[in-house]
Amino acid sequence: MWEDAYQSVMEAWKYKVPISVTAVTQNNSSAEGYDSLKHSMIGFSLFFSMYTMVFGIGTILSDRQYKTWQRMLISPVSKFSILGGTMVVAYLTGAIQMGVLILAGKYLLNIDWGNSMAGILMLAGAFVFTVTSMGLMLSGIVKTHEQLSSISPVVLTSTSMLGGCMWPLEIVSNKILLFLAELTPQKWAMQGMESIASKGMGFEAAVLPTIVLIAMGTLFFAAGVKLLKFE
Repeated sequence: MWEDAYQSVMEAWKYKVPISVTAVTQNNSSAEGYDSLKHSMIGFSLFFSMYTMVFGIGTILSDRQYKTWQRMLISPVSKFSILGGTMVVAYLTGAIQMGVLILAGKYLLNIDWGNSMAGILMLAGAFVFTVTSMGLMLSGIVKTHEQLSSISPVVLTSTSMLGGCMWPLEIVSNKILLFLAELTPQKWAMQGMESIASKGMGFEAAVLPTIVLIAMGTLFFAAGVKLLKFE
């Protein structure tokens, strides 16, 4: 009797399955060409190199604190020559760091940087100029190197998060955050480099981001010169 009852229940159960699971795979075109290793390499290379450039140009604050800046200003050398020398040193330091990271990714991690290494390097150079100019502007806003050390991590980390260095912007749906991302140099550098390295595009993918980065850098530089006290 019990066996008959069990068989009856099992037969009835076959036609009354309480849960049905259907698996559907969607092809997300916005994620085509995404490579997590390349994204991380590009994003964190940009992120960490920014500290070198900002604190490099921030030596102006230390020079001012120890009166070296004032002594240089009363020397026969022009003010813009002094500023230009500091900018060049900070730029070259950042450019060398970016170059080393790109080459290390290629030869140590076997990262394929795509069809245009020239485009990657051009974007890196424009990004270094923009961040160096940003560092000049921040140095004009704050008064001491300690203040720069406090404000820089907040600015650099938040803009890197908005710009897509930490995660791809394709997963962000908030329109306000996407708009703010357009205002960060990291977003444009990431866009250009990923287009070449991950999406198979050529040198042309670097042109617009480079123009935007240079425009941003020029604005930052003009603001920095305006804010910096030549006294």
